[in-house]
Amino acid sequence: MIFTRLFFALTVSVCMTFTTQAMSRQPLPMSVSYAVGAYRASPVIYKLTINGQVLSFSSLAASGASRVPPNNGGTIVAYFPRLTAPNNTKLDIKVEWTEIWSGRQYRTETQLDEEHFPWFAGGMRLNMIFEQNGGFAIRIISEEPWKDAMAMSTTTLPTIADYPIAFETCAPQLKVPPLSEAEVLEQLSTIWGADMERLRANRNYPLPPARCVVSED
Repeated sequence: MIFTRLFFALTVSVCMTFTTQAMSRQPLPMSVSYAVGAYRASPVIYKLTINGQVLSFSSLAASGASRVPPNNGGTIVAYFPRLTAPNNTKLDIKVEWTEIWSGRQYRTETQLDEEHFPWFAGGMRLNMIFEQNGGFAIRIISEEPWKDAMAMSTTTLPTIADYPIAFETCAPQLKVPPLSEAEVLEQLSTIWGADMERLRANRNYPLPPARCVVSED
């Protein structure tokens, strides 16, 4: 009886040891904080996927691209699985969006490696900006301004130069017919807080010179 109990206890201990070791070998999930901005006169509906996980299925970006940092008024923290080695430090980013006023649709993909941004101990900080005609950029705060902000050692306000471009593209228009106004309105009706009257009121806001041209390619 005593031998049986000892054997059972030893078996449980060994199983727990192997389970703990197996868990310790599992890669920790990645995290990211992201904010999204667009120009008031050029709002978009977007979908964001990182490492195969949809973080934002149908969201509205309608302002904030001119701010520092450029964002739509809030930051979202998300967790998602890592890619398999040797890519387990990379973020595989896929963005799809529709321009509300033109109905044109775009898609782009890129990879960013967290090892290139070691000053973010708790996950990278991304500022994503939608521009006219398929323009898209990701800006990331540089090391010194980030450390100063964390240490609260400066009262100097950041400038756009403190957020260098980590990725920039002019995405080609998808080879599909642009969405009709009714189709765009249907998508907007599913987004909490989407205010069509405000979007229309902002339609004539001044835009910066377009970095990208309309492309069918």
